[in-house]
Parts: sequence; structure tokens; C-alpha cells
Amino acid sequence: MRKLMKHIIFLLTLISLQDCKGQNDKKIKELNKFYSLYFSAMENVDNTSENDLDLIKRKYMTSQLYEKLKKINMDYDPVINAQDVDSNWQKSIDINHVKDDLFKMCIKNSYDKSLNCTYLKVEENFKIYDIQVNDIASILNYINEDETYIEAQNNIINKDSVNAKIISGNYQYGKCSESKPSYYFIDDEGQFNFYTPKNKWVSISTTSKKNGNIYGIQYNFLTGVSGENKDLDWNNFSMKDEIAEIKVIDNNHLEFKWLGFYNLKKKQKDFLENPFNKDKNPIVLERCNK
Repeated sequence: MRKLMKHIIFLLTLISLQDCKGQNDKKIKELNKFYSLYFSAMENVDNTSENDLDLIKRKYMTSQLYEKLKKINMDYDPVINAQDVDSNWQKSIDINHVKDDLFKMCIKNSYDKSLNCTYLKVEENFKIYDIQVNDIASILNYINEDETYIEAQNNIINKDSVNAKIISGNYQYGKCSESKPSYYFIDDEGQFNFYTPKNKWVSISTTSKKNGNIYGIQYNFLTGVSGENKDLDWNNFSMKDEIAEIKVIDNNHLEFKWLGFYNLKKKQKDFLENPFNKDKNPIVLERCNK
């Protein structure tokens, strides 16, 4: 009887996995259609191009994401992670499932063979509902520097509720600068940009778990690199062990304690120096976009 039950459970699990794979394959197929149409419209230089792009976004995106893209002011298109279209992109579209509802789209630039990558979150009905690109963890929650913060995200944290909510935004150590390490926090997701020990720029996506007044930060996946970044063993870094701890001080300041990456292969911590300041740990980060 036990063998029969195990066999049934195994079959049900197998069917479930096959269903998930089939669903993800369909999403990849729809994303390929979306980007093929999108690049075709971008390559069309006549007056209908903008209108075509608008119609394509309406069809393949949720209304919330579509409206958000119309409102934000950026110097590049987050849908393709670039300003202009490359004639090679139509032939080089590469889309893969990362995890859950997250997919990665990369295109190869013809002039230097480098990759432009964008991460997309896709609903069960194949609609794109959010985008992650460069140091932006969520386009849906992205806020321009001159845009008023969403009231729910910008409630003042009083003494009695200092641990109740972390304030979304971009945080740095010392004077804010685009060339310095930064941590962008939205709800339970984040984007961490820093330099490796060999001074290579890297960007990672993070998740967090709240325990009392502490947010445990976990490595999620690599979103961007410069150079080869061989000084860090990305393939063997744990996505379960915490790499940092964050404590809310007030609505403009976070206490950041760096713990390092846990290397599953070596069974030890790597990169123990705080990426914001190798001589101090913990440190206090200040929100840049107040």
C-alpha cells in the first residue's frame, strides 16, 4: 500500500512539473512574439511606429504596467534596456525562465557582441505585469526623483512603529553618487549594485525576510556585470543564506550589516568586507531620493 501511495505521489508530482514546464514554454513563446513585434515597430521609422509600439504594449502588458511606462521619465527604454534599436536584435532574442513567474530576455549587440538583458514578470494569462532592469528592482514601483512618493510607501515611521514598514527607495553610504554602491529597496525585493574585490561593477537581485525589526537579505540572482567577474563564484553562492541584515532607523535611514556570500562548494563565507565601506560594518545608509 505504501509503495502504491509513493508511486501515486511521484506521478502527481511529475504531472505537476510537466504542467509548469508547459506553461513556462507558452509564456516564452508569447514573449518571443512580443519582442519580435516590438523590434519590428521600432525599426519602422515612419509616423505609425509610436502608435504600433503603444498597441503592442497594450496587448502584452497589464494595464497597470502600461500606464506606469507612460508616466515614468527615463533616458532609455526599460522594455529593451537600450535607447535605440539594433538590426541584430531580431535574430538574437534569447528568453529563458528564471524562477516562478520571472523570465530573462537578452539580446546581442552587433557592434561589440555584448548583451542587453531585461527581466520580466509574467501572469498566468501571459500578460507582462512588471519589469526588472539594471538597478531598478520593479518598474511598477519605480519613482522618478521629481515624482511624489506614493503615500502608502512614504508614511512617517514614528517611535512606536519604527519596525512596522521599511521605506522604499535608493540608499547609499555618504554622499549620493551614481558611481557608488547603492541598495534599492521595494517591499521584500531589492537591487544591490556594488564593486567586487577586484573592482568589477556588479548588480544583483535580492529578496528579504522579516524577523522582528531585522530584514534578512538573501541573494536572488545576478542581473548585471562588467568584465568577467571571475573573482566571485556566483554559480555556487547560496540563495537561502543571508548576505546582509537591514534595520529601519527612520524613513530616510537604514542600518546595513554585511554578512557575505555563503559558498556552497567551499562551505564557507566569501567576500566578507562590507561593499559600501570595507573598514566599517555595520554602517548607516541614507535614502538618496528623499
